[in-house]
Amino acid sequence: MNGAHSLLATLTGNGVDVCFANPGTSEMHVVAALDQVAGLRCVLGLFEGVATGAADGYARMIGRPAATLLHLGPGLANGLSNLHNAMRAESPVVNVIGDHATYHRRYDAPLTSDVEGTARPFSHWVRTTPDAGSVAADAAAAIAAARTAPGRVASLIVPADAAWTPLAAVPSPAEAVVPAPPRVPDTAVGAAARILRSGQPAGAAIACPGRKVIALESDGSGMYMPQALWTHAREQLDILTIVFANRKYQILRHELSNVGATAGGPRAEALMDLGRPDIDWVSLARTFGIPAARAATADELARHVRAGLAAEGPSLIEAVL
Repeated sequence: MNGAHSLLATLTGNGVDVCFANPGTSEMHVVAALDQVAGLRCVLGLFEGVATGAADGYARMIGRPAATLLHLGPGLANGLSNLHNAMRAESPVVNVIGDHATYHRRYDAPLTSDVEGTARPFSHWVRTTPDAGSVAADAAAAIAAARTAPGRVASLIVPADAAWTPLAAVPSPAEAVVPAPPRVPDTAVGAAARILRSGQPAGAAIACPGRKVIALESDGSGMYMPQALWTHAREQLDILTIVFANRKYQILRHELSNVGATAGGPRAEALMDLGRPDIDWVSLARTFGIPAARAATADELARHVRAGLAAEGPSLIEAVL
């Protein structure tokens, strides 16, 4: 057993059984351990923001943390925007971030960075594990931090040598000790119960595989992370994505007027226009392996929505506005 084995055993032993990953070279021993430590489902995202966003959504739906597996400071940086969202939503997330071997940092390799400094503004808890013998206890501490009410983002940095170094003895199972949550007012409990009984659709198919997920997206923000569609297809997630395509950042055009700025000229308008060329969402979705259709009228949209709801697995509708 090495540090990577103890990391995975600690995650699964404390109820963290899903990991959204975009690993790199420093995480290879953790990747290898997946076939030797049972119980952790690892879902690949083509971009780190997909992994952190999926972990946020999973936690919101199921109420317990998912893990992410990210590569060094630059990989973590690619996922920070959705960790910001997780913090705002009080979602429990455990980030496992690989780093160079401790003795290699002094050589200032191309991807060397201050990983703790990068993680801290977007995490409630940050720690770098010093060696293989500390991995299990540090992982348990990260899980406990994430599960502290309300949910928190915990970031554990694991140097490569802490992952690959063999352990002299199998460590005792490390338990995440979570502080007792404060009492919730009865009025808040009643309000939450009414929301849960309302049957509102819910933006997390891995957490709740028996529920159809409808994702309402705009073409501008959708292009931040279209790689998520590939994960939808690979995992055959039951998600109907509806992209409202107006070919522009319309909210920014409104805001230009709202803040009293001078009416936009051609150069200002160019920064809010998504045409020339138009984004072909149907072709893009099919490239990622997802059935897709385009709706140019309300009747077409209704017909495609009915078909999407009746089908199993992922599908996409481009609603042209």
